[in-house]
Amino acid sequence: MKDTGIYANNQVIRNGLNFAQGLAVGILFSGIIMSSRYGAKVKAFKQRLFKKK
Repeated sequence: MKDTGIYANNQVIRNGLNFAQGLAVGILFSGIIMSSRYGAKVKAFKQRLFKKK
């Protein structure tokens, strides 16, 4: 998509694609963390945090 004229000429499309790329990377990192051994620690922390309210 970045090699097309639409990307080069349109700021809205450029911003949208950059946002989508950043979102995909963030979801990837979240999935890696939650599936690792730290996922259980994160889940337990979130549960403790919500019980305090």
